[in-house]
Amino acid sequence: MYYEDETTADALQAWSDNRREADLEQAAMEALGDQLDAHEQAGFCVHQSAVGHLVVPFYEEQQGLRPGQYRCRGGCGSLFRDFHEWADASRDPFSSPVRIRPVGPTAGLGS
Repeated sequence: MYYEDETTADALQAWSDNRREADLEQAAMEALGDQLDAHEQAGFCVHQSAVGHLVVPFYEEQQGLRPGQYRCRGGCGSLFRDFHEWADASRDPFSSPVRIRPVGPTAGLGS
């Protein structure tokens, strides 16, 4: 859509700038996804799934939870005091990594 006081060049420049911003945002999201995948492949939990307290637990991870608490379902079973603590851990699982499985040449060979 063009406005009376806008030239075609201005409109095309705005359109191009918006596309560039969207491309940069998409690239940043893909890079974060790649980092999370690499972190998970290295054997660490990325805390991308959690469950909260229910009076009648539906998931095994909900057993013993108190109101307001959350437990990770991503493999580590970490207990979080509240939603914000889990959200922080899921946003930045690299700051305090939790190993969920061994990796390396002996991984999966049994001890």
